[in-house]
Amino acid sequence: MVGLTAAALRIRGFIVTNGELKDCGAAALRAAVLKALILDKVVPGTVVARVHDGLVKLCGSAERQYQREQAELVCARVPGVMAVRNEISLTPRSARPRSAHLCGAQ
Repeated sequence: MVGLTAAALRIRGFIVTNGELKDCGAAALRAAVLKALILDKVVPGTVVARVHDGLVKLCGSAERQYQREQAELVCARVPGVMAVRNEISLTPRSARPRSAHLCGAQ
């Protein structure tokens, strides 16, 4: 089971819960990424995530570099995420628009 589990974790859309291998559809993966970002107190609410085929694209803004790095780390730890592209811009509080910048088309 260990070999199967390790291989499955490299394949988009699979997670391991309580030692059992489960298929994690695109919607479930997106929900898991968003939940992880929301629950992390360091990641600002101005960060937006788009998920497609196991790739997470982070957009929006943050005031500090450590917030950008934390968002990327949080997403990378979600089972089923294959890669994270961090396009979060650093914007001082006074220069940041009221609404979060949405991720553009890839």
